[in-house]
Amino acid sequence: MRRGQSGRWRWSNVPVPESHVAGLLAGTVAHVLKPVRLLENQRLARSAGWGLTGVGLLIIGWAVRTVGELELNGGKPTALVTTGPYAFSRNPMYVGWSALYLGITFLLNTAWLLVVLPAMLSTVHLVVRREERSLEREFGDAYRAYRRDVRRYL
Repeated sequence: MRRGQSGRWRWSNVPVPESHVAGLLAGTVAHVLKPVRLLENQRLARSAGWGLTGVGLLIIGWAVRTVGELELNGGKPTALVTTGPYAFSRNPMYVGWSALYLGITFLLNTAWLLVVLPAMLSTVHLVVRREERSLEREFGDAYRAYRRDVRRYL
């Protein structure tokens, strides 16, 4: 198992999960067409929104920095990263994006993004399952041991 070359940054490793983006777009369009507030207290909504957005960006940044110079997008994985946030979650970038999604939900103060949330998370889960099968084929017993010891999400 290779540990990421922590401290390096590769922009191509910054994830932009299509399902999260599609959910954000669908929920935002629905909100523009028919606004439905999530909370009446705008100050509370903003506070929760900025907090979740910050947590999401920190998790994503930590994960990208942990993988370092490894190329994550577009190809077979070359190493199994098990340090940093990957020691707590096998999918910290998806966890980070989900926190970011919830942060935006509160910042926009729209219930529509929560309506879209189950479909978005279901789609993410299907992608994660496909990625897990690929990692198991590539890394075999090492990945199975990692999967046994580290949660899929949180």
